Amino acid sequence: MNFNRKQLTNAVKAVSKAVSKRSAHPALGCVLLKWDSVSGTNLDTWVKVELDGSCMGNYQPICINAKQLLAVLASSKQEPVVISTYDGKTTVDGMQVDSVNPADYPDMPPIDYNGGKRVTISGKQLDSVINQVAWTAATYDSSSVLGGVFFEGTTVASTDGSRLSCVNNVPFAGTGVSTMSAVVNASVLSKVIQPLVKLTAKASKSVTMIHSEDKKTLSFSATGWTVITRLIDSAYPRYEYLFPVASVDSTINFNRIETLTALAKLKPFLNKITSAVKVDVTNCKISIDDHEVVINAHLANGLAGQQVGWSCSYNFLVEVLESFETAYVCMQYDGPLKPLVFNPRGDYRHLLMPRAPREVAKAKAA
Repeated sequence: MNFNRKQLTNAVKAVSKAVSKRSAHPALGCVLLKWDSVSGTNLDTWVKVELDGSCMGNYQPICINAKQLLAVLASSKQEPVVISTYDGKTTVDGMQVDSVNPADYPDMPPIDYNGGKRVTISGKQLDSVINQVAWTAATYDSSSVLGGVFFEGTTVASTDGSRLSCVNNVPFAGTGVSTMSAVVNASVLSKVIQPLVKLTAKASKSVTMIHSEDKKTLSFSATGWTVITRLIDSAYPRYEYLFPVASVDSTINFNRIETLTALAKLKPFLNKITSAVKVDVTNCKISIDDHEVVINAHLANGLAGQQVGWSCSYNFLVEVLESFETAYVCMQYDGPLKPLVFNPRGDYRHLLMPRAPREVAKAKAA
């Protein structure tokens, strides 16, 4: 079979993110190459990327080691890419690569078009939602419910137990919106699905999501690609109860860019053990140990005359500020040890737990 090099390379890169890195089954380290598509799976997630159908030659499927195929595609400049199988051996541009019998490759499960619940959303809007929530899911145990992103109706949320991102009024459309309740692995969402969503966003197309009737899988599909992923089968924490009632009288407005610049200046002095930063809004400064930088913040009338400040993770604070695009970010402050809520009255809210002074002192002592 002969393929366009750029098209084949992009397709293999996309599906290889779902290919098993280490598996006792050789087929799971391979991609299934057909004349009109490339597929990959680790048995939890299946990815299929369509080709334009301009392939020439033998149309028999070939199952090729994904890592070796990408290496040959990167090293050779020959156009078109020539892939052939003869006498049990597979070659790509004349270089032999490992392959297995295509009959041993796991079939992609069918999308539940009949009993499943369908919703649609533009690629641009879905890409934005993933950017806002996927990064706050837990990375220490991606298989647990805290390692997932929760889709519920028109709300998408994620938390790792120390911080929480929530987007309300997501513009989903379709019959399945009201019954949508699914926890998707955050790593799959950001590393496998989002790159394909970005391509759809550039083409100004929509993404269709179908939640299977048995509630075990969620499929994402658009022109040119399909992803089916198993869901995390656990009840998601009732995160909405963590958000305090929004209060105009207890808010702080930060100049986002100036605050990020101040944090960058303090980074060389960051304690790698505690990773803590102290924010003193009353005196308009941020400090790490004895090093401090002036910031620009405005207190609501309800906080006037109070000592307003807290300690929190340096990295977490930087990440939440970077997740916004506005010049100023509003934050609700109810006390030094109470949850810090950024953008409390907006559709996109972020909750960050402060660190008690004794926790920082204990970490330093250790």
